[in-house]
Amino acid sequence: MKQVDCNVIKDLLPSYCDKVTSNVTNNLVEEHLSTCKDCSSVLKDMTKQIDIEINQNQSEQIDYLRKYKKNKIITIIFAIILTIIIILATFISLYIFAKKAEFFVDVVDLSISLSQKDNINGKENLLFEISDKNYKYDLKYYRYEILEDTQSESIYFRIVGKYSFGDTARNYFSMQISEKTNHIYIEDTKGNKKEIWNKDTGLQVKDSSHTHSTTTNY
Repeated sequence: MKQVDCNVIKDLLPSYCDKVTSNVTNNLVEEHLSTCKDCSSVLKDMTKQIDIEINQNQSEQIDYLRKYKKNKIITIIFAIILTIIIILATFISLYIFAKKAEFFVDVVDLSISLSQKDNINGKENLLFEISDKNYKYDLKYYRYEILEDTQSESIYFRIVGKYSFGDTARNYFSMQISEKTNHIYIEDTKGNKKEIWNKDTGLQVKDSSHTHSTTTNY
């Protein structure tokens, strides 16, 4: 067989290395390489270069995957932290709202009793225990007075609910009765009211107090 020119073989070597040549071409190249040291050396160098490129590509891929994994972990951690911050901010906002918010409590749902009665310097002081029968709210009150005339007045305690975080506490509201006081009412925010004391008939709710008199000198 006629010896193939080296330049032809060298042109075929890249395709031969990539294994895209036919069997006939492979036989031709291999037969030439078996007798040509120069082309064999070229193939060897070409194979080394291919191995270097493969290793370099693999290294780049590994570096890319590491960076991708690292960035993904950072993104996940950031998302978790952001979610926690949002949840905490929401919880704190709801907690502040619940602490400040005032809710309607019907006077019918109130349990009222006199807890203590004192007499200080001739003035009667009453301490009422008031709680929500449904055990849903702690209570807060606003006091205001209505003057019926110059000699008499009615005292109103307007009750609102404050959200209870746990068991509702007992609520104690104290008031001092003057000579011109003729009525004391508990009232809800819808205007429903319940009389708990009046001047003519006295206490209108259960008396669980141990009445005692205290004298204070000023």
